[in-house]
Amino acid sequence: EEVRQTSRAHSGALGPFALAGPDAITHDLDVGSQTSFATLFPLVVLVMALVLYACLGSLRIVLAILLAAGGAAVWTVGLLVLAGRTLNMIVVVLPAILAVVTTAYALHLVARFLALPWPGGGENGHTEAQLPDAATRRALWREAAERTVRPCGLTAVTTAIGLLSLVMKVRPK
Repeated sequence: EEVRQTSRAHSGALGPFALAGPDAITHDLDVGSQTSFATLFPLVVLVMALVLYACLGSLRIVLAILLAAGGAAVWTVGLLVLAGRTLNMIVVVLPAILAVVTTAYALHLVARFLALPWPGGGENGHTEAQLPDAATRRALWREAAERTVRPCGLTAVTTAIGLLSLVMKVRPK
């Protein structure tokens, strides 16, 4: 009883206490998930960058993909903070999932760009450095974006709805 009274007296300043049971286990799992995320996520990003560079051979494209993926993750985590949510053991995977999904969308765009017929003939699959000028490069990126925006946009909306369900709190009746 003394432990309960002491914890009630300090819970206003420190938050709720749980010494045992599901709340204590969930708290420990949440803390462990946050710690492992902070440790492993930079390594995952490095491996992703190396694989992308090995496949695409363009540092500019790899950096653009990583910036898009990082921007999506930071923006989403920022929205979670604004909504008063924390990274618990379920939501902690959200930035990694967003990085993977954003990278997939970006790869669709890059693949479409590389598959377009380029001025001057030749086969598809050239490197970006072989393009004649910046205006042509912009036109090709624009055409690639126009061809991928609908399918990628639809999957992005449905993915966002699914991920939103992870942060919803269900209140018991």
